[in-house]
Amino acid sequence: MSKSRQKVTKFNLAETIKKSRVIQIEVPGLGLVRYRPLTFNDLAELGKKYPNDPTQISLNMVFKMLAPTNPGLTIETIKMLPWDVVTRLLNALSTQTGYLPKVTEATTLPKGEVKP
Repeated sequence: MSKSRQKVTKFNLAETIKKSRVIQIEVPGLGLVRYRPLTFNDLAELGKKYPNDPTQISLNMVFKMLAPTNPGLTIETIKMLPWDVVTRLLNALSTQTGYLPKVTEATTLPKGEVKP
């Protein structure tokens, strides 16, 4: 194996689900924001509930991500925030990878090679 290859491990579904943890990021102009990343199911539910309303999807994405770390938060509270605050939150939260580190280059293995 060449030195340029990254260590590759087997995907563990159970561990990935357990990693649904609270993450903290600094949002310029707002400070530290704690949130829980959305799941695929969260996004699917929002798409079904608001199929033609990207504004409602965006508001609810922010709400669903912030609610676990902000007891008592309601969607109405999110709606009362200044639009630039909601936009900044949405932009910051939606660009976070949540579970996975950012990938800068694809790693491929020869066919059949798997790392333990």
